Amino acid sequence: MPKGKILVAILLVLSGMMSSAQTSVWVGNKALWSSGSGTESDPYLIESAGNLAYLAYMVNKGFDTEGMSFRLTTDIDLNGSEDRPWEPIGMGDRWSNEDGCDRGVLDCGSSFRGHFDGGGHSITNIYVDERYTDAGLFGSVVGQSDYYAVIENVSVASGVVRGKNCGGIVGKGNFLRVSCCWNGSTVEGDMVGGIMGIAENVEINNCYNKGVILGDDANAMVGGLVGVTQGDVQLANNYNVGDISETNHVGCLIGNQADGVLVVENSHYLDVCSQSEYGTPQNESFMRGMEFVSLLNSSNPELVWAFDADDANDGFPILASSVFLVNVIADPSEGGSVQGSGIYSYGTSVTLTASANENYHFVSWSDGNTDNPHVVTVTGEVSYIAHFELDSYEITVTINPVGGGEVIGAGIYHYGDTAVLNVIPNEHYLFQYWMEYNEVVSEAETFSFIVDQSHEITANFIHYNSINITSSSVRVFPNPARDFLFVKGEGIRKVTVLNVVGQVMDEFEIDGQNQTQISLKNYSSGVFLIKAHLKNGSALVRFVKL
Repeated sequence: MPKGKILVAILLVLSGMMSSAQTSVWVGNKALWSSGSGTESDPYLIESAGNLAYLAYMVNKGFDTEGMSFRLTTDIDLNGSEDRPWEPIGMGDRWSNEDGCDRGVLDCGSSFRGHFDGGGHSITNIYVDERYTDAGLFGSVVGQSDYYAVIENVSVASGVVRGKNCGGIVGKGNFLRVSCCWNGSTVEGDMVGGIMGIAENVEINNCYNKGVILGDDANAMVGGLVGVTQGDVQLANNYNVGDISETNHVGCLIGNQADGVLVVENSHYLDVCSQSEYGTPQNESFMRGMEFVSLLNSSNPELVWAFDADDANDGFPILASSVFLVNVIADPSEGGSVQGSGIYSYGTSVTLTASANENYHFVSWSDGNTDNPHVVTVTGEVSYIAHFELDSYEITVTINPVGGGEVIGAGIYHYGDTAVLNVIPNEHYLFQYWMEYNEVVSEAETFSFIVDQSHEITANFIHYNSINITSSSVRVFPNPARDFLFVKGEGIRKVTVLNVVGQVMDEFEIDGQNQTQISLKNYSSGVFLIKAHLKNGSALVRFVKL
């Protein structure tokens, strides 16, 4: 078994397969499909039970589906009963005058002839009564020798199918390929099988039956997969675990080979069934094990079968066509960790969780949902992105006194951002310093710091007038001055020269000297202010430049 198959199978064991699919319930209505163009690349989408009933209605009125493709996008509950029977898609040779359409004898127009992809979905609660010659989800399916019809990736999980030529999937098929399908309904008729009643020039690959198969009399031809084969028929990679009634013509896989060439490869049945000329008997324990999954996959180029981790199929292998990859991603990757990635069967409820790393918080999922954990239902391969953001903090600034000026830079910052605060003093005010928790944190008019928490900062200003500004701790002389000015005071660390509207003209580092000389040669005549930065605060002194 290739490594890729082993890996995916192991993932299936680990992931689990809970079933809770979204389902469209049939109420007897018909609804024209509205999506797709019917091509292989753009099939008509069967999005409801009403769409499926409309397909049956059109085919049975003679609508030719040759070359057309259809894809089922949801599970369907046919809600069947004697009062609401299912009319098979393609009624074959049934004589009917319903809707004014006299169908008469069999022609290709009353058979399905196209490509139907079930998308891994299930049909439940089917009820087909004995009025139909060819009975099943599909009654009659007829292709051509050079263009086979196709039925794939669909299951009839429960219900009752009765008729003459009847199978859970197809009543009678000719020039048809059936793959990745299974039946769980009870099928009863004359030529009857779990997958198909009569198979003529048919290929059946990677299918299984677990439903009860009954012959309606002692002459019935009953098989676990096919009632009767005609022409060239090939079966590969299939199994049957359903009960089969005892009649004259019974087979654990094939009821009877009427004529032609029948090839059965890698197809198996429970050894409790003893009447079979075809296939390989296996014990129950083996058929529930990983080795049997590997055996079924051994002749497939890609993974088709998977291990039944949660006993959804009583431990027997399930089809990988109904399992999908769910990929969960953290964005940014350093923002946190995520859980929920894995391979799941269609309809599984998966819980996605996002755990933020330190200094980050979860924001939302890529589908817009903000729940965490987030429960999603698997309907196909999908990726979910958990968006994280750095924690955000508010930087608030109080102006003291009110009217002293304004501050640019307050607001919301993310963790690790650099906050930059700038002051703009109002007229007749000078900036003094920044304070937080009653401590001076900076005297620079531009204050920057790395944000790692919220801050409440006060910008302190001092009001002055152009006539009377003095300081007992700092002296300037001569005043007025022409070319030089001396600033004297104890413990001066820095001297700032400002004009009368508070703009900084010059700054000088003093380094604790008690006196410094400032050149005024580049200053125009006028009134200026000296702001002396002291060890414990600051002082303002007015001087005049001549």
